[in-house]
Amino acid sequence: MTSSTADSESLSSLLAKFDQLKSKRQDALRLNKADVAQETRRKKLASLQSKSNHYEADPRKSLSEHERVMEYTIEECDAWEDRRQRRMNTGIQDQDKLAEATYYKEINELKVDKEAYLKFKRGEASEGYIDDNLRDEVSNMVNDSKDRKFNKKRGRSDEDAGNFISEKNRQFNLKLNRQYD
Repeated sequence: MTSSTADSESLSSLLAKFDQLKSKRQDALRLNKADVAQETRRKKLASLQSKSNHYEADPRKSLSEHERVMEYTIEECDAWEDRRQRRMNTGIQDQDKLAEATYYKEINELKVDKEAYLKFKRGEASEGYIDDNLRDEVSNMVNDSKDRKFNKKRGRSDEDAGNFISEKNRQFNLKLNRQYD
């Protein structure tokens, strides 16, 4: 035998051995993936079972909605109301909602003489039932509302509101007034 035939035989045996090792590696990878998937499924199942055992079934689920509402305790109602208030107090993202909230807040702050109103409604009062304090309060509220509507910048009065295109224009005009006055 020559050395070239011995080299080719050893090379072919090495290649065969390499192919055998490759197939073993592929089998090991496939088995490992299957084991990992099975272990993951087993852990998820155990987790779900522990969670389902942790929570008790709510006996109110079988009741109608009206009966269920009647079953709540005062503590549960208070806790629900607190959560609802926290959700509502996250801030107002919409200008329309802000305007509506401001309107209702101002309306709730008005002091109305309900007895005088009822007398007027029954026809017992001679003239209008609106007293001067309430009339002044409503007119002040309307004026404040107009001020908020037309003066978008904070801290500006009616004299400062002026005929300015922008804040830069206002600053420029003030600078001119200082120089030429």
